[in-house]
Amino acid sequence: MEIIDEYIMTSTFLENISKDAWLTFIGSIIGGLITMIGVILTIQYEKRVNKINQLKDVRPFIVCKPDLPDVLYSAKDEEEFRTYNLNVKNVSDNLVKDLRVLSDEVYIYVGNDKYEKVDDSKDSRYSIFTVLMDTTEMIEAHNVFSYQTNILIHNYKETSKSPADTFKVKMLFEYTDILDLKKYRHYLEYNLTINYTREKGKYILFANDIKNETIN
Repeated sequence: MEIIDEYIMTSTFLENISKDAWLTFIGSIIGGLITMIGVILTIQYEKRVNKINQLKDVRPFIVCKPDLPDVLYSAKDEEEFRTYNLNVKNVSDNLVKDLRVLSDEVYIYVGNDKYEKVDDSKDSRYSIFTVLMDTTEMIEAHNVFSYQTNILIHNYKETSKSPADTFKVKMLFEYTDILDLKKYRHYLEYNLTINYTREKGKYILFANDIKNETIN
């Protein structure tokens, strides 16, 4: 009996609550949920902004350039190797960390605006390769790291008959920032011309059309 009386009293109490009160109550719940969602979105936005700012603060940039020697190589030299440095300069105020070469490809010009990969070229008189390190490198702000590039000349007599050969060198680098927040890739492409002058008996190296592009 007491349970029935309690149920009746509760029902009567609920019936006496006005519709306005119900609307106010429901509105407060919805308002609270909206506020909570807004707080969550604000926190997530601030995290994204902080990460972007942090990336900007530590992001490094590199620029690559072949450093060709001033000295002309003599065709009478006994060594078949000709060398030059490929300089990678850190042009930022931040540390370049874990620099490494992902790919290194060389193509020889065969005419009609066409190039063939040196490894695949049957009559190639040259081998060009960059001496890559087994370990990754770090470059301090505004400092330079150099890779040595070797040119191996095959069949000297045949080479001496050819006045010039042009190559396209393509390289892809990867590195990160000091906090390991992000990995960056950098693309380098340049044309290298090896010109043999019969009058002076010298090999002269030219580099042009140097392209640097940070991919991400």
